Amino acid sequence: MADLYCPGFRGALAAAAAGLPGAAAAVFRGQAGLRRIVQEAHRGDPMSNSDRAPAPAPLVHVAALQAALEQFTRERDWTRFHSPKNLAMALTGEVGELVELFQWMTEAESRRAGEDPRTARAVRDELADVMIYLVRLAAVLGVDLDEAVRTKMAANALKYPAERVRASPAKYTAYE
Repeated sequence: MADLYCPGFRGALAAAAAGLPGAAAAVFRGQAGLRRIVQEAHRGDPMSNSDRAPAPAPLVHVAALQAALEQFTRERDWTRFHSPKNLAMALTGEVGELVELFQWMTEAESRRAGEDPRTARAVRDELADVMIYLVRLAAVLGVDLDEAVRTKMAANALKYPAERVRASPAKYTAYE
């Protein structure tokens, strides 16, 4: 099964994308640990003699929202306007509207914005708009958000190992 092993960063991403706990940390335990995790991720592969481990529970469930947004878009004949460029621009606009709600708040006020009756509804509405455009953009581009999130979390775990970055806001380049 050596052909299933991808050393370093890519191997950790493959293992983490498969949902195996501790995959990113395996890089720091050496190649043998990562090899084991990647092999476990490939169980049941047509090229393997092992049985596949159960698929991990999704971190991101958006299928129902994607279907509802697709229907909403088709009913209004808006599909032609939902190019990746237009959706990314709309997403940016909605993020700007969310940021505007926080613009002049203190740190303490910003922490209460989701509960404060003066701001809670607007915060929820803007977060919903951001999610709607993000999920729609992912659908139009054919991006599996669950896989993308798993892969990005694994990459971040490599960039920011907990034992090295705890309580520090520094960028990952500070730890290289």
